[in-house]
Amino acid sequence: MKVKVLVAIALAAILSLAYNSGANAQAFSVTVSIDENGNGQLTNSAGFSGAMQFALQADPGPGGLASALTYSLLNPPGLVAGDLILLDPSLLVSDIIRFNPDESIAGAVGAIVFYSILGEGSLADTGFLRRYTPMT
Repeated sequence: MKVKVLVAIALAAILSLAYNSGANAQAFSVTVSIDENGNGQLTNSAGFSGAMQFALQADPGPGGLASALTYSLLNPPGLVAGDLILLDPSLLVSDIIRFNPDESIAGAVGAIVFYSILGEGSLADTGFLRRYTPMT
């Protein structure tokens, strides 16, 4: 099983938020760790830590597949649609992580869709998007 440390680091950077409440500026950060088998953990600087819900469901994004590993992000504010493309050491695409602010799981809006190459038997090993089209 591939452990996606790079994914966790990238997601932490993307989901880091800052807010200002008058003279007291406070930083709020979110760290998300996911893998190709439906194991996900969401932790934030306010002390919350919990397992992320996931489902195998249709990806409505451009070129999305009928059954893709999808994690709920629990209604994140300001999530921007887009794709993170991960390359293996030989610079070939190994995984695509799609951020989808409009997709929902069990009523919570905002999701990560995880696509991986075929062959390892993981839930995300569905192949890549049909005629890959980046989200805009």
